[in-house]
Amino acid sequence: MSKFPKIERAVIALSAVIVAVWSFRVAQSFPTNCTAPEDDSIVASSTINCADEMLKGTIITPQIRRNAIGIVPKNRDLDDVVSGTNVSLLDPIPTPTPAFSETPDANTDADETPEVPISDTEITSETPVSETTISDPDTPVETKLLESVPFDATTQRRIFEEVCGSDPEKFIMLIAVGHQETSGSFNPYALGDNGNAYGWLQTHPYWHWSRMAKYGIYSAEELYDPVKAAYVGLDYLEEIKHDRLGVTAMTADVYNVYNAGHLSTNATVISRANNVMSYYNTYMAEFIANNP
Repeated sequence: MSKFPKIERAVIALSAVIVAVWSFRVAQSFPTNCTAPEDDSIVASSTINCADEMLKGTIITPQIRRNAIGIVPKNRDLDDVVSGTNVSLLDPIPTPTPAFSETPDANTDADETPEVPISDTEITSETPVSETTISDPDTPVETKLLESVPFDATTQRRIFEEVCGSDPEKFIMLIAVGHQETSGSFNPYALGDNGNAYGWLQTHPYWHWSRMAKYGIYSAEELYDPVKAAYVGLDYLEEIKHDRLGVTAMTADVYNVYNAGHLSTNATVISRANNVMSYYNTYMAEFIANNP
């Protein structure tokens, strides 16, 4: 017989109350649509384990991990339960599947093509495209009348058409004289005779002011324009031919007068004049070959 029967009865009664309260709280903690598993080692693949519903989304603490013993199935990881991963314990662990396979699955329809990831770069209407333009095949390409002369195609064409009236003999006469006066460089900014001769035809403004004014040229520097210089140079050459020598074609004497101011017997002037005629014949042959 215990010396404290009243105390023992009180302890027993209190224990019974604690057990009843604990049982009630456990029963309330399970969802109403499921029951605690009788065998916590097996969970049917078609059902959701009640422990999953109880612990899903819970932050795992040491105390919860200890309390979960007996609730979470033995072959189920607590972290999987909390993360909401509902995997049948009867199924093997799945093998990760690649994003796409080089060979279609045997069960895949032959017409289906595996989905291939595309680039993250999105092509929009604002995406810049190549600025390369395709020229119109019907548009004629302007070519140089004389490939050996450094003037561009437009300048050559202007001298030929605007200044010479599309007359090949006048055009080649200017080119031959310009070759001699600039030693073949055709430098439009050439300045010779101690700074008195300007441009690729080495015109002396002192002697040709009235001729320059005839074409609206009122400064020596304007002779650096090859087209303006051509107007003045051709006017002078034509005057020499018709008015001084009474000839209609280019001759060595035409350049002789152009260079010396009169028909000179100086050997150097005569040699230069002969060179001009050689250039004239060469450029004329090129012009005819390039412009049949």
